[in-house]
Amino acid sequence: MAASAPNMNTSDKKMEVLIGKAGSMPPESDGPIFSLIQRFRVVVLTSPLWLAALMIGLRMYGGQRIHAVIDFLTGIAQ
Repeated sequence: MAASAPNMNTSDKKMEVLIGKAGSMPPESDGPIFSLIQRFRVVVLTSPLWLAALMIGLRMYGGQRIHAVIDFLTGIAQ
């Protein structure tokens, strides 16, 4: 589609509009879980940061048992 905008026919224009919309918007999902994720997108995307902050706080202020659990969860099996 190397034609300029005035020389494009209607099917080329429709295709360009469809490609533009498909590239910028995520596909719609029917499930209730997906709609919940879309509604709270910012919270879902920042959840790893909140988890990291929680783990750092527990590591700093937790007792010996909390440290043992964190070490168990983050340890790499050899």
